[in-house]
Amino acid sequence: MAKSKTTQEDILLAKQELLLLDQQFNSLNKISKEYTKLLQLKEKGKAYDEERLKVLDEEFGSVDKLDKKIGSISNSYNKLSEKVNSFNKSIKESLEDFDELDSSLMSFANGIGKLPGVYDKLEQKIKATKATMSGISDILQDQNTLLSDEQVAAVTAAANAYKGITSQVANAQKHLQKGKITQSQYND
Repeated sequence: MAKSKTTQEDILLAKQELLLLDQQFNSLNKISKEYTKLLQLKEKGKAYDEERLKVLDEEFGSVDKLDKKIGSISNSYNKLSEKVNSFNKSIKESLEDFDELDSSLMSFANGIGKLPGVYDKLEQKIKATKATMSGISDILQDQNTLLSDEQVAAVTAAANAYKGITSQVANAQKHLQKGKITQSQYND
């Protein structure tokens, strides 16, 4: 059965392949311009490098065939780039989606009337959580970071748990302020 899940190693290989495709594209694009210029000089009856044109004809057949090859490389590059961007986007969304935390903070603030000490402390904790999650996301998206699938899963699970704890603390504080739980229950 084929693997449908993209791994970090797959993405690292894809990024390396993107670099190679980019180099091929640039190289062949220069050759295409040279090839076209030689053909134009020949067509106008001007002096041109006959030997170089012969080599290009033998290697590529025609400018059109070369341009099709360049187009194929460009398409491959675009597809691979989309795959890498999709992977990075999924990491970013899973680790940097703070809607739940923000809504918990707002709900908490509305429930307690933004008591300065409690609200400010919680807001600072949430900002620190966001910075931590953002840093983890950056590390996972870095092409120089090669982690196993298990390590990526563990980091993602830990990050999500960390976000969840902060949200749970906010909800618990809200319930404590509303009297729905006791201080003892909150401390547990």
